[in-house]
Amino acid sequence: NMSNSGDPVETTKFWNPVDLPGKNGFDLAHRILDSKVTTRNQDFLLASSAEIGTFDVVFFLGVLYHMQNPLESLKKVAELTRTLAIIETHAVEILGQAQSLAEFYPTSELNGDPSNWWGPNIAALVGLCKAAGFSRVVVKKGPPRLGPIKSMARHIAATLRIPWGTRARHYRAIVHAWK
Repeated sequence: NMSNSGDPVETTKFWNPVDLPGKNGFDLAHRILDSKVTTRNQDFLLASSAEIGTFDVVFFLGVLYHMQNPLESLKKVAELTRTLAIIETHAVEILGQAQSLAEFYPTSELNGDPSNWWGPNIAALVGLCKAAGFSRVVVKKGPPRLGPIKSMARHIAATLRIPWGTRARHYRAIVHAWK
């Protein structure tokens, strides 16, 4: 990966496959609760349902925007899901744009992290889930609400077909995707 200036970015500070620092919370809960959950550290895109099975509920939290191919990733989530996938991700809203869109981060534009690739809007996130094989998608957390004055201005601009600007608002989205 390259930085915004075109210089190579050191990715080891973002991904450490040996120590897995992002797994510390899971490991602590596993130990404290004396969990019988089997831990597997592997690339989930390479896992097959024949190998590891399928699950009633799959949590896909904070992962989608790190995937280079979000549709293929959600197809894998759908393959491993029997009933429900709970998906939480970075998302973007472009004011005045209702169609399915995703912002692309080719370098480290999002939070200085070169492992961030995509910011879908809520329509794109729902569409990706359906294209991946989920039959019903319920938005649990979408774009943050605008204040009453901005909301009224946005409505008037849309009614008069006046462009409402293109400022992106970043937020965390949550959807429940049902098989």
